[in-house]
Amino acid sequence: MNKKIILQFIIFIFILSSLSCQKSSSSNPPDADQESYSTDTRGDTISFESYNNHAVAIIPEGALDKETRLSALFEDNPPAKLPDSVMPAGKIVNFKPDGTVFNKKVTLGIPYNDMNKNGLIDGTTAIPEKIGIKYYNESNREWEDIPVKNLDKSVNLAYFETEHFSTYLTYVNSSASVQNITSSLEKNEYFHGDPYYKYTNSTKKILKEGCINRNDLPCGDPWHLSIFYSYKENIIITVDHFFTKNPTGGYPAVLSEDGKSISFDAQKIFAKVKESGDARLWDWQCEFVKELTFLENYIVISDDDPAIDQVQDVSKKIYADIKAVDKKTVNISYGIPIRTELKVGNTLSIRFEARYNPDGT
Repeated sequence: MNKKIILQFIIFIFILSSLSCQKSSSSNPPDADQESYSTDTRGDTISFESYNNHAVAIIPEGALDKETRLSALFEDNPPAKLPDSVMPAGKIVNFKPDGTVFNKKVTLGIPYNDMNKNGLIDGTTAIPEKIGIKYYNESNREWEDIPVKNLDKSVNLAYFETEHFSTYLTYVNSSASVQNITSSLEKNEYFHGDPYYKYTNSTKKILKEGCINRNDLPCGDPWHLSIFYSYKENIIITVDHFFTKNPTGGYPAVLSEDGKSISFDAQKIFAKVKESGDARLWDWQCEFVKELTFLENYIVISDDDPAIDQVQDVSKKIYADIKAVDKKTVNISYGIPIRTELKVGNTLSIRFEARYNPDGT
């Protein structure tokens, strides 16, 4: 049975129902990355340039009923979460006015990042032929694919046809695009220490796996995320081989704004992850540490404990989760607003590990 550790509420917490998200009714001020141009029904080719950003709109004659001022806004943050398999290959481009519909198809060109001599985008393989284009469909709030018409490799623009303006981006499929370039790591190798092996009955040598969610021992040593409250320094967060209350005993981690997760630089901490070139080439796993987690409003139990069957409300079950969000950054989430829930003397510990899995199988 696959074991996980669950964090369960044991004290009912009142939630203020008056809290709500508010949207500003005022319009945003002009953005420094926005460049505007005019076009008319005679047709035109418009180039949008801002800093190092570049996009193109080819408007055929008759596509617009009247002269319209067009613009392009180059952005880093998408309007909605991208699919897990999508890795942006360039700036997100929001063509304006929003919702503009053309009488004829127009051709737009949006950027993809310059590649180095190894054919890499941001440290991951992304040859131009693997680049795709997506647009944000506001009606269903999903990212959808658009066929690539052609690529201009001289200026790193990917062209496509559309009948309306929206928000677009070039992308590569992360599962297909990332690969190890120079690493000598073995598949399933543990994320730290020398490779170590176990033998099957046929004396076949295989790499030992980690302990998390597995019963076969001995196994690899995990690392730990330690969160605790200090009288002098308030919330302390460290990533170390072992649980620690020493603020200088491990590596620093960054607490999220909502306090429910942390992030750390895996390449800085783990030589093997740095050697592989990309934290997303590793299968990461984590679990709460029962004997090291002490919070007033929560307890840690295992999902094979009979008590778990008595908890019918799934909202009271919180699983720790870990994933690599880019080639360096690993995020551990625990679903607890730690800024308000962690009291003096409290601790929260999560153990984690990773296995090298460059082909995703």
